[in-house]
Amino acid sequence: MKTLRQFFRNPLGLVGAFILFTVVFIALFGPLLAPYDPYKMIRATKEDVLAPPGPGHILGQDDAGKDVFSELLYGARISLIVGLAASAFWMLLGTTVGIRLSKYLPEAVFRRIVLIGLTLIATVLLVTSLGATL
Repeated sequence: MKTLRQFFRNPLGLVGAFILFTVVFIALFGPLLAPYDPYKMIRATKEDVLAPPGPGHILGQDDAGKDVFSELLYGARISLIVGLAASAFWMLLGTTVGIRLSKYLPEAVFRRIVLIGLTLIATVLLVTSLGATL
């Protein structure tokens, strides 16, 4: 109860929870909220291609003449599934490897392996964020 009370007193935690629940809601109910089916083939006219936002299309249309808002709602589901699957996979792998290695390696060696792994992840993130500027 104390932890829950502390959570509700933290405004940043509430904002994060609101964003998380909004994304999950959109991912679950996106097909019901979408005004158009993004998978349906359409016959686009010249005016439909890259059309700006308007009354029929809240976020406009893409280069194929499809509604961008509907694609966004459908894409949230795919993004959530990929993120959850990747997190579950790496959590399972990391836990399994950590348990197995902790039985056979001294603590100092195990800490060095974890430190090297975290350094490699940080290096990959740094290189990808800097991109072609290196």
